[in-house]
Amino acid sequence: MEMRRRLHDSCQSRGRTEAERGLIVVGNSNRSQAPAIGWRGTFKEGVQGWGTCYIESHIEATVRIGETSFMRLSALRLFALRLYRSIWFLPSAFAAASVFVLALAPLFGGFMPNGLETILTAEALETILSILASSMLAVAIFSLGTMVSSLEAAASAATPRARHLLTQDRTAQRAISTFIGAFIFSILGIIGLSTGIYDAQSAASIFIATILMIFIVIVMLISWIKRLSEIGGVGEVVKLVEMAAKRSLPDRASNPLSGSSTCREAPEGSQAVPLGRSGYLQYVNIESLASLAEEHAVDLYLIGRPGDYIWEGNLVLRASKPAEGELLSKIQAYFVIGDERTFEADPRFGLQTLSEIGSRALSPAVNDPGTAIQTLDAIVRVFETWFDSSERPDGGAGVQAKRLHVAPADPGAFIHDGFRGIARDGAGHREVCMHLQKALAQVKRLDPEKFRGAVDEMSSEAARRAAEAGLFADDLDALTEIRRELGFKD
Repeated sequence: MEMRRRLHDSCQSRGRTEAERGLIVVGNSNRSQAPAIGWRGTFKEGVQGWGTCYIESHIEATVRIGETSFMRLSALRLFALRLYRSIWFLPSAFAAASVFVLALAPLFGGFMPNGLETILTAEALETILSILASSMLAVAIFSLGTMVSSLEAAASAATPRARHLLTQDRTAQRAISTFIGAFIFSILGIIGLSTGIYDAQSAASIFIATILMIFIVIVMLISWIKRLSEIGGVGEVVKLVEMAAKRSLPDRASNPLSGSSTCREAPEGSQAVPLGRSGYLQYVNIESLASLAEEHAVDLYLIGRPGDYIWEGNLVLRASKPAEGELLSKIQAYFVIGDERTFEADPRFGLQTLSEIGSRALSPAVNDPGTAIQTLDAIVRVFETWFDSSERPDGGAGVQAKRLHVAPADPGAFIHDGFRGIARDGAGHREVCMHLQKALAQVKRLDPEKFRGAVDEMSSEAARRAAEAGLFADDLDALTEIRRELGFKD
Protein backbone atom coordinates (compact mmCIF):
# COMPACT_ATOMS: atom_id res chain seq x y z
CA MET A 1 0.00 0.00 0.00
CA GLU A 2 2.86 2.37 0.82
CA MET A 3 4.48 1.68 -2.55
CA ARG A 4 1.23 2.35 -4.38
CA ARG A 5 0.74 5.62 -2.46
CA ARG A 6 4.26 6.76 -3.30
CA LEU A 7 3.81 5.92 -6.98
CA HIS A 8 0.51 7.78 -7.07
CA ASP A 9 1.91 10.91 -5.39
CA SER A 10 4.96 10.98 -7.62
CA CYS A 11 2.92 10.53 -10.78
CA GLN A 12 0.42 13.18 -9.77
CA SER A 13 3.23 15.68 -9.22
CA ARG A 14 4.28 15.27 -12.84
CA GLY A 15 0.81 15.04 -14.35
CA ARG A 16 1.18 11.36 -15.12
CA THR A 17 -0.89 8.37 -14.24
CA GLU A 18 0.15 5.54 -12.01
CA ALA A 19 -0.16 3.26 -15.01
CA GLU A 20 2.92 4.86 -16.52
CA ARG A 21 5.02 3.77 -13.57
CA GLY A 22 4.01 0.14 -13.02
CA LEU A 23 5.21 -1.58 -16.17
CA ILE A 24 5.85 -5.26 -15.56
CA VAL A 25 6.40 -7.32 -18.71
CA VAL A 26 9.20 -8.98 -20.62
CA GLY A 27 9.09 -9.29 -24.36
CA ASN A 28 8.62 -12.31 -26.56
CA SER A 29 6.48 -12.32 -29.66
CA ASN A 30 5.75 -13.53 -33.16
CA ARG A 31 4.50 -10.52 -35.06
CA SER A 32 3.54 -12.42 -38.19
CA GLN A 33 0.91 -14.46 -36.37
CA ALA A 34 -0.97 -11.75 -34.53
CA PRO A 35 -2.69 -8.42 -35.11
CA ALA A 36 -1.05 -5.14 -34.17
CA ILE A 37 -2.82 -5.08 -30.82
CA GLY A 38 -4.30 -8.01 -28.99
CA TRP A 39 -3.83 -10.85 -26.56
CA ARG A 40 -2.82 -14.42 -27.20
CA GLY A 41 -2.60 -17.24 -24.69
CA THR A 42 -4.69 -18.97 -22.04
CA PHE A 43 -5.45 -16.86 -18.97
CA LYS A 44 -7.15 -18.62 -16.07
CA GLU A 45 -7.44 -17.53 -12.48
CA GLY A 46 -4.79 -19.20 -10.33
CA VAL A 47 -2.98 -20.77 -13.30
CA GLN A 48 0.41 -19.50 -14.42
CA GLY A 49 0.94 -19.13 -18.13
CA TRP A 50 2.37 -17.04 -20.90
CA GLY A 51 0.24 -14.55 -22.83
CA THR A 52 1.40 -12.29 -25.60
CA CYS A 53 0.46 -8.62 -25.76
CA TYR A 54 0.92 -6.93 -29.15
CA ILE A 55 1.09 -3.20 -28.58
CA GLU A 56 1.00 -0.14 -30.84
CA SER A 57 3.85 0.76 -33.17
CA HIS A 58 4.96 -2.89 -33.32
CA ILE A 59 6.18 -2.77 -29.72
CA GLU A 60 5.62 -6.31 -28.54
CA ALA A 61 5.86 -7.83 -25.10
CA THR A 62 5.05 -11.09 -23.39
CA VAL A 63 3.34 -10.90 -20.01
CA ARG A 64 3.88 -13.43 -17.25
CA ILE A 65 0.47 -14.09 -15.76
CA GLY A 66 -0.37 -15.69 -12.44
CA GLU A 67 2.53 -14.64 -10.21
CA THR A 68 0.64 -12.18 -8.00
CA SER A 69 -2.47 -10.06 -8.29
CA PHE A 70 -0.30 -6.91 -8.31
CA MET A 71 1.59 -8.19 -11.35
CA ARG A 72 -1.62 -8.99 -13.19
CA LEU A 73 -2.95 -5.51 -12.50
CA SER A 74 0.27 -3.84 -13.62
CA ALA A 75 0.34 -5.82 -16.85
CA LEU A 76 -3.23 -4.78 -17.52
CA ARG A 77 -2.39 -1.16 -16.76
CA LEU A 78 0.43 -1.24 -19.29
CA PHE A 79 -1.79 -2.81 -21.92
CA ALA A 80 -4.63 -0.36 -21.19
CA LEU A 81 -2.33 2.66 -21.33
CA ARG A 82 -0.89 1.83 -24.72
CA LEU A 83 -4.27 0.69 -25.99
CA TYR A 84 -5.80 4.04 -24.98
CA ARG A 85 -3.04 5.91 -26.83
CA SER A 86 -3.45 3.90 -30.03
CA ILE A 87 -4.89 5.70 -33.02
CA TRP A 88 -7.88 3.37 -33.46
CA PHE A 89 -9.10 3.22 -29.85
CA LEU A 90 -11.17 6.43 -29.75
CA PRO A 91 -12.84 5.83 -33.15
CA SER A 92 -13.86 2.38 -31.95
CA ALA A 93 -15.21 3.83 -28.69
CA PHE A 94 -17.21 6.51 -30.51
CA ALA A 95 -18.60 3.94 -32.94
CA ALA A 96 -19.71 1.76 -30.04
CA ALA A 97 -21.28 4.81 -28.35
CA SER A 98 -23.28 5.56 -31.49
CA VAL A 99 -24.66 2.03 -31.57
CA PHE A 100 -25.45 2.24 -27.86
CA VAL A 101 -27.41 5.50 -28.28
CA LEU A 102 -29.50 4.07 -31.11
CA ALA A 103 -30.17 0.91 -29.12
CA LEU A 104 -31.55 3.01 -26.24
CA ALA A 105 -33.72 5.19 -28.50
CA PRO A 106 -36.92 3.13 -27.92
CA LEU A 107 -36.42 3.39 -24.13
CA PHE A 108 -36.25 7.18 -24.23
CA GLY A 109 -39.09 7.57 -26.70
CA GLY A 110 -41.66 7.79 -23.90
CA PHE A 111 -39.90 10.78 -22.32
CA MET A 112 -40.09 12.95 -25.43
CA PRO A 113 -42.33 16.08 -25.41
CA ASN A 114 -45.91 15.45 -26.42
CA GLY A 115 -46.67 16.29 -30.02
CA LEU A 116 -43.08 16.11 -31.25
CA GLU A 117 -43.75 12.84 -33.06
CA THR A 118 -46.62 14.47 -35.00
CA ILE A 119 -44.49 17.40 -36.16
CA LEU A 120 -41.48 15.31 -37.19
CA THR A 121 -42.07 12.72 -39.87
CA ALA A 122 -39.87 9.69 -40.42
CA GLU A 123 -39.14 10.90 -43.96
CA ALA A 124 -37.85 14.26 -42.72
CA LEU A 125 -35.61 12.63 -40.12
CA GLU A 126 -34.32 10.17 -42.70
CA THR A 127 -33.40 13.07 -44.99
CA ILE A 128 -31.48 14.80 -42.20
CA LEU A 129 -29.60 11.62 -41.38
CA SER A 130 -28.78 11.06 -45.06
CA ILE A 131 -27.23 14.54 -45.33
CA LEU A 132 -25.27 13.98 -42.12
CA ALA A 133 -24.03 10.56 -43.24
CA SER A 134 -22.77 11.73 -46.64
CA SER A 135 -21.10 14.80 -45.10
CA MET A 136 -19.40 12.89 -42.28
CA LEU A 137 -18.06 10.24 -44.65
CA ALA A 138 -16.37 12.89 -46.77
CA VAL A 139 -15.02 14.79 -43.75
CA ALA A 140 -13.72 11.60 -42.10
CA ILE A 141 -11.87 10.57 -45.27
CA PHE A 142 -10.43 14.07 -45.63
CA SER A 143 -9.31 14.12 -41.98
CA LEU A 144 -7.62 10.73 -42.25
CA GLY A 145 -5.87 11.81 -45.43
CA THR A 146 -4.70 15.01 -43.75
CA MET A 147 -3.35 13.09 -40.78
CA VAL A 148 -1.47 10.64 -43.01
CA SER A 149 0.01 13.54 -44.97
CA SER A 150 1.06 15.21 -41.73
CA LEU A 151 2.77 12.05 -40.54
CA GLU A 152 4.66 11.73 -43.81
CA ALA A 153 5.66 15.39 -43.71
CA ALA A 154 6.88 15.09 -40.12
CA ALA A 155 8.87 11.97 -40.93
CA SER A 156 10.45 13.69 -43.91
CA ALA A 157 11.14 17.12 -42.38
CA ALA A 158 11.91 16.07 -38.80
CA THR A 159 12.41 12.39 -37.98
CA PRO A 160 10.48 9.11 -38.39
CA ARG A 161 11.12 8.43 -34.69
CA ALA A 162 8.44 10.98 -33.78
CA ARG A 163 5.77 9.37 -35.95
CA HIS A 164 4.01 7.47 -33.18
CA LEU A 165 3.97 10.60 -30.98
CA LEU A 166 1.96 12.35 -33.69
CA THR A 167 -0.49 9.47 -33.93
CA GLN A 168 -1.24 9.99 -30.23
CA ASP A 169 -2.50 13.55 -30.84
CA ARG A 170 -5.76 13.67 -28.92
CA THR A 171 -7.35 16.50 -30.91
CA ALA A 172 -6.88 14.62 -34.17
CA GLN A 173 -8.11 11.38 -32.62
CA ARG A 174 -11.21 13.06 -31.16
CA ALA A 175 -12.02 14.79 -34.44
CA ILE A 176 -11.74 11.63 -36.53
CA SER A 177 -13.63 9.67 -33.87
CA THR A 178 -16.47 12.21 -33.87
CA PHE A 179 -16.82 12.14 -37.65
CA ILE A 180 -16.77 8.35 -37.81
CA GLY A 181 -19.20 8.07 -34.90
CA ALA A 182 -21.60 10.54 -36.54
CA PHE A 183 -21.41 8.62 -39.83
CA ILE A 184 -22.19 5.29 -38.15
CA PHE A 185 -24.99 6.90 -36.13
CA SER A 186 -26.57 8.28 -39.30
CA ILE A 187 -26.29 5.07 -41.31
CA LEU A 188 -27.73 2.89 -38.57
CA GLY A 189 -30.48 5.43 -37.92
CA ILE A 190 -31.47 5.39 -41.60
CA ILE A 191 -31.56 1.60 -41.58
CA GLY A 192 -33.73 1.55 -38.47
CA LEU A 193 -36.20 4.09 -39.86
CA SER A 194 -36.37 2.45 -43.29
CA THR A 195 -37.09 -0.99 -41.87
CA GLY A 196 -39.66 0.23 -39.36
CA ILE A 197 -37.66 -0.72 -36.28
CA TYR A 198 -38.34 2.68 -34.72
CA ASP A 199 -41.88 3.97 -34.08
CA ALA A 200 -42.83 7.65 -33.99
CA GLN A 201 -41.76 8.17 -30.35
CA SER A 202 -38.42 6.44 -30.95
CA ALA A 203 -37.90 8.63 -34.01
CA ALA A 204 -38.42 11.69 -31.82
CA SER A 205 -35.67 10.58 -29.45
CA ILE A 206 -33.37 9.94 -32.43
CA PHE A 207 -34.12 13.47 -33.66
CA ILE A 208 -33.00 14.93 -30.32
CA ALA A 209 -29.84 12.81 -30.44
CA THR A 210 -29.22 13.98 -34.03
CA ILE A 211 -29.41 17.66 -32.99
CA LEU A 212 -26.91 16.97 -30.22
CA MET A 213 -24.67 15.10 -32.65
CA ILE A 214 -24.69 18.02 -35.10
CA PHE A 215 -23.69 20.41 -32.31
CA ILE A 216 -20.78 18.14 -31.30
CA VAL A 217 -19.65 17.87 -34.93
CA ILE A 218 -19.64 21.67 -35.32
CA VAL A 219 -17.53 22.14 -32.20
CA MET A 220 -15.11 19.44 -33.28
CA LEU A 221 -14.84 20.86 -36.79
CA ILE A 222 -13.76 24.24 -35.37
CA SER A 223 -11.24 22.55 -33.09
CA TRP A 224 -9.92 20.43 -35.96
CA ILE A 225 -9.47 23.45 -38.25
CA LYS A 226 -7.41 25.14 -35.53
CA ARG A 227 -5.30 22.01 -35.07
CA LEU A 228 -4.64 21.67 -38.80
CA SER A 229 -2.56 24.87 -38.69
CA GLU A 230 -0.10 23.21 -36.29
CA ILE A 231 -0.01 19.48 -36.86
CA GLY A 232 2.92 18.04 -38.79
CA GLY A 233 5.20 21.08 -38.55
CA VAL A 234 8.81 20.69 -37.46
CA GLY A 235 8.22 22.98 -34.47
CA GLU A 236 5.33 20.79 -33.36
CA VAL A 237 7.49 17.67 -33.63
CA VAL A 238 10.26 19.31 -31.58
CA LYS A 239 7.72 20.18 -28.91
CA LEU A 240 6.29 16.65 -28.79
CA VAL A 241 9.71 15.00 -28.53
CA GLU A 242 10.78 17.49 -25.86
CA MET A 243 7.70 16.71 -23.78
CA ALA A 244 8.25 12.97 -24.18
CA ALA A 245 11.88 13.30 -23.05
CA LYS A 246 10.85 15.39 -20.05
CA ARG A 247 8.27 12.84 -18.98
CA SER A 248 10.88 10.10 -18.95
CA LEU A 249 13.44 12.04 -16.90
CA PRO A 250 11.84 12.11 -13.41
CA ASP A 251 12.22 8.34 -13.16
CA ARG A 252 15.96 8.80 -13.54
CA ALA A 253 16.39 12.02 -11.60
CA SER A 254 14.28 11.14 -8.56
CA ASN A 255 16.04 7.79 -8.29
CA PRO A 256 13.73 5.56 -6.21
CA LEU A 257 16.77 3.62 -5.02
CA SER A 258 18.29 6.16 -2.63
CA GLY A 259 19.32 3.33 -0.36
CA SER A 260 20.92 1.18 -3.04
CA SER A 261 24.59 1.07 -3.98
CA THR A 262 25.87 1.83 -7.44
CA CYS A 263 27.95 -0.46 -9.62
CA ARG A 264 29.49 -0.01 -13.03
CA GLU A 265 30.35 -3.69 -13.36
CA ALA A 266 29.06 -6.81 -11.66
CA PRO A 267 31.62 -8.53 -9.40
CA GLU A 268 33.42 -11.68 -10.48
CA GLY A 269 31.50 -14.83 -9.75
CA SER A 270 28.09 -13.26 -10.32
CA GLN A 271 25.65 -15.19 -12.49
CA ALA A 272 24.07 -13.84 -15.67
CA VAL A 273 20.27 -13.63 -15.56
CA PRO A 274 18.64 -14.30 -18.96
CA LEU A 275 15.68 -12.08 -19.71
CA GLY A 276 13.98 -14.29 -22.27
CA ARG A 277 14.74 -12.58 -25.57
CA SER A 278 16.88 -10.05 -27.38
CA GLY A 279 15.75 -6.50 -28.02
CA TYR A 280 15.75 -3.02 -26.53
CA LEU A 281 15.26 -2.64 -22.80
CA GLN A 282 12.22 -0.39 -22.57
CA TYR A 283 11.36 -0.34 -18.87
CA VAL A 284 12.34 -1.88 -15.54
CA ASN A 285 10.03 -2.10 -12.54
CA ILE A 286 12.80 -1.04 -10.15
CA GLU A 287 10.87 -1.01 -6.88
CA SER A 288 9.45 -4.50 -7.36
CA LEU A 289 12.88 -5.78 -8.40
CA ALA A 290 14.39 -4.34 -5.21
CA SER A 291 11.72 -5.94 -3.05
CA LEU A 292 12.26 -9.27 -4.79
CA ALA A 293 16.00 -9.13 -4.09
CA GLU A 294 15.34 -8.57 -0.38
CA GLU A 295 12.72 -11.32 -0.26
CA HIS A 296 15.01 -13.97 -1.79
CA ALA A 297 18.24 -12.70 -0.16
CA VAL A 298 20.00 -12.34 -3.50
CA ASP A 299 22.18 -9.44 -4.67
CA LEU A 300 21.13 -8.16 -8.10
CA TYR A 301 23.40 -6.05 -10.29
CA LEU A 302 21.53 -3.99 -12.88
CA ILE A 303 24.26 -2.76 -15.23
CA GLY A 304 21.98 -1.71 -18.07
CA ARG A 305 19.59 1.15 -18.64
CA PRO A 306 16.40 1.59 -20.68
CA GLY A 307 17.51 2.02 -24.27
CA ASP A 308 20.28 -0.60 -24.11
CA TYR A 309 20.11 -3.38 -26.66
CA ILE A 310 20.10 -6.83 -25.06
CA TRP A 311 21.24 -10.06 -26.66
CA GLU A 312 22.50 -13.36 -25.41
CA GLY A 313 26.07 -12.14 -24.92
CA ASN A 314 25.12 -8.73 -23.49
CA LEU A 315 22.91 -9.29 -20.48
CA VAL A 316 22.11 -6.31 -18.28
CA LEU A 317 21.33 -8.16 -15.05
CA ARG A 318 23.51 -10.44 -12.94
CA ALA A 319 22.85 -12.11 -9.59
CA SER A 320 24.99 -13.27 -6.68
CA LYS A 321 23.52 -16.76 -7.08
CA PRO A 322 21.86 -18.65 -9.93
CA ALA A 323 18.35 -17.39 -10.69
CA GLU A 324 16.16 -20.33 -11.52
CA GLY A 325 12.55 -21.46 -11.43
CA GLU A 326 10.16 -19.11 -9.68
CA LEU A 327 12.84 -16.49 -8.94
CA LEU A 328 13.82 -16.27 -12.61
CA SER A 329 10.21 -16.00 -13.71
CA LYS A 330 9.57 -13.18 -11.27
CA ILE A 331 12.70 -11.31 -12.31
CA GLN A 332 11.79 -11.57 -15.99
CA ALA A 333 8.31 -10.27 -15.20
CA TYR A 334 9.78 -6.92 -14.11
CA PHE A 335 11.41 -6.09 -17.46
CA VAL A 336 9.97 -4.70 -20.68
CA ILE A 337 11.91 -5.69 -23.80
CA GLY A 338 10.78 -4.78 -27.31
CA ASP A 339 11.92 -4.43 -30.89
CA GLU A 340 12.12 -0.62 -30.74
CA ARG A 341 13.26 2.06 -28.36
CA THR A 342 10.45 4.03 -26.75
CA PHE A 343 10.21 7.42 -25.03
CA GLU A 344 8.46 6.19 -21.89
CA ALA A 345 11.55 5.58 -19.72
CA ASP A 346 14.43 6.31 -22.08
CA PRO A 347 15.41 10.01 -21.91
CA ARG A 348 18.54 9.37 -23.96
CA PHE A 349 16.29 8.32 -26.84
CA GLY A 350 14.47 11.64 -26.54
CA LEU A 351 17.75 13.57 -26.61
CA GLN A 352 19.00 11.56 -29.59
CA THR A 353 15.76 12.23 -31.45
CA LEU A 354 16.00 15.96 -30.80
CA SER A 355 19.61 15.93 -31.98
CA GLU A 356 18.55 14.04 -35.10
CA ILE A 357 15.95 16.71 -35.89
CA GLY A 358 18.60 19.41 -35.55
CA SER A 359 21.06 17.47 -37.71
CA ARG A 360 18.49 16.95 -40.46
CA ALA A 361 17.70 20.67 -40.44
CA LEU A 362 21.40 21.35 -41.11
CA SER A 363 21.62 19.03 -44.11
CA PRO A 364 22.35 20.74 -47.46
CA ALA A 365 18.89 19.80 -48.74
CA VAL A 366 17.16 21.63 -45.88
CA ASN A 367 19.73 24.23 -44.72
CA ASP A 368 17.63 25.51 -41.80
CA PRO A 369 19.93 26.68 -38.96
CA GLY A 370 16.95 28.23 -37.17
CA THR A 371 15.41 24.81 -36.52
CA ALA A 372 18.76 23.53 -35.24
CA ILE A 373 18.90 26.44 -32.78
CA GLN A 374 15.30 25.74 -31.72
CA THR A 375 16.28 22.12 -31.12
CA LEU A 376 19.27 23.19 -28.99
CA ASP A 377 16.91 25.25 -26.82
CA ALA A 378 14.64 22.22 -26.40
CA ILE A 379 17.60 20.05 -25.38
CA VAL A 380 18.61 22.58 -22.72
CA ARG A 381 15.06 22.60 -21.35
CA VAL A 382 15.19 18.80 -21.07
CA PHE A 383 18.36 19.07 -18.98
CA GLU A 384 16.69 21.76 -16.86
CA THR A 385 13.86 19.32 -16.15
CA TRP A 386 16.44 16.74 -15.03
CA PHE A 387 17.98 19.29 -12.68
CA ASP A 388 14.63 20.54 -11.34
CA SER A 389 13.31 17.04 -10.65
CA SER A 390 16.57 16.14 -8.88
CA GLU A 391 16.04 19.07 -6.53
CA ARG A 392 12.43 18.21 -5.61
CA PRO A 393 11.85 17.66 -1.88
CA ASP A 394 10.71 14.09 -2.63
CA GLY A 395 13.57 13.48 -5.06
CA GLY A 396 15.54 11.40 -2.58
CA ALA A 397 12.68 9.45 -1.06
CA GLY A 398 12.87 5.94 -2.32
CA VAL A 399 13.25 2.29 -1.52
CA GLN A 400 16.04 1.25 0.83
CA ALA A 401 17.35 -1.41 -1.53
CA LYS A 402 20.54 -2.79 -0.04
CA ARG A 403 20.62 -5.82 -2.35
CA LEU A 404 19.94 -4.07 -5.63
CA HIS A 405 22.99 -2.42 -7.20
CA VAL A 406 22.32 -0.10 -10.12
CA ALA A 407 24.72 1.32 -12.69
CA PRO A 408 24.75 5.13 -12.35
CA ALA A 409 23.63 7.30 -15.23
CA ASP A 410 26.54 8.66 -17.24
CA PRO A 411 26.18 12.45 -17.70
CA GLY A 412 28.68 12.31 -20.56
CA ALA A 413 26.43 9.95 -22.51
CA PHE A 414 23.51 12.38 -22.13
CA ILE A 415 25.67 15.30 -23.32
CA HIS A 416 26.89 13.36 -26.34
CA ASP A 417 23.38 12.19 -27.23
CA GLY A 418 22.03 15.73 -27.16
CA PHE A 419 24.81 17.79 -28.72
CA ARG A 420 27.28 15.72 -30.75
CA GLY A 421 25.15 15.36 -33.87
CA ILE A 422 24.44 19.10 -34.07
CA ALA A 423 28.09 19.89 -33.32
CA ARG A 424 29.10 17.70 -36.26
CA ASP A 425 26.56 18.88 -38.82
CA GLY A 426 26.48 22.52 -37.69
CA ALA A 427 30.24 23.02 -37.67
CA GLY A 428 30.05 25.19 -40.78
CA HIS A 429 27.33 27.51 -39.44
CA ARG A 430 28.50 30.39 -37.24
CA GLU A 431 25.12 30.97 -35.59
CA VAL A 432 24.74 27.28 -34.72
CA CYS A 433 28.27 27.05 -33.33
CA MET A 434 27.74 30.11 -31.14
CA HIS A 435 24.40 28.92 -29.84
CA LEU A 436 25.77 25.46 -29.16
CA GLN A 437 28.44 26.92 -26.87
CA LYS A 438 25.81 28.95 -25.00
CA ALA A 439 23.61 25.86 -24.62
CA LEU A 440 26.52 23.84 -23.24
CA ALA A 441 27.36 26.62 -20.79
CA GLN A 442 23.76 26.68 -19.58
CA VAL A 443 23.76 22.91 -18.98
CA LYS A 444 27.08 23.20 -17.13
CA ARG A 445 25.65 25.91 -14.84
CA LEU A 446 22.78 23.61 -13.87
CA ASP A 447 25.14 21.23 -12.08
CA PRO A 448 28.87 22.01 -12.52
CA GLU A 449 29.95 18.99 -10.53
CA LYS A 450 27.95 16.56 -12.63
CA PHE A 451 28.39 18.06 -16.10
CA ARG A 452 31.71 19.96 -16.05
CA GLY A 453 33.91 17.27 -17.60
CA ALA A 454 31.47 16.15 -20.31
CA VAL A 455 30.44 19.71 -21.22
CA ASP A 456 34.04 20.99 -21.44
CA GLU A 457 34.95 18.06 -23.65
CA MET A 458 31.97 18.64 -25.95
CA SER A 459 32.68 22.38 -26.14
CA SER A 460 36.27 21.72 -27.17
CA GLU A 461 35.19 19.09 -29.69
CA ALA A 462 32.65 21.47 -31.25
CA ALA A 463 35.31 24.18 -31.57
CA ARG A 464 37.70 21.77 -33.29
CA ARG A 465 34.97 20.63 -35.66
CA ALA A 466 34.23 24.27 -36.56
CA ALA A 467 37.91 24.90 -37.31
CA GLU A 468 38.23 21.79 -39.47
CA ALA A 469 34.98 22.62 -41.30
CA GLY A 470 36.65 25.74 -42.71
CA LEU A 471 34.68 28.34 -40.77
CA PHE A 472 35.60 31.89 -41.77
CA ALA A 473 38.51 33.33 -39.77
CA ASP A 474 36.45 36.13 -38.21
CA ASP A 475 33.78 33.61 -37.24
CA LEU A 476 36.42 31.41 -35.59
CA ASP A 477 37.73 34.40 -33.67
CA ALA A 478 34.21 35.23 -32.49
CA LEU A 479 33.68 31.60 -31.47
CA THR A 480 36.94 31.58 -29.51
CA GLU A 481 35.97 34.81 -27.78
CA ILE A 482 32.53 33.60 -26.72
CA ARG A 483 34.01 30.35 -25.40
CA ARG A 484 36.38 32.39 -23.30
CA GLU A 485 33.54 34.55 -21.97
CA LEU A 486 31.54 31.44 -21.09
CA GLY A 487 34.46 29.98 -19.12
CA PHE A 488 35.57 27.27 -21.54
CA LYS A 489 39.26 26.61 -21.98
CA ASP A 490 40.98 25.71 -25.23
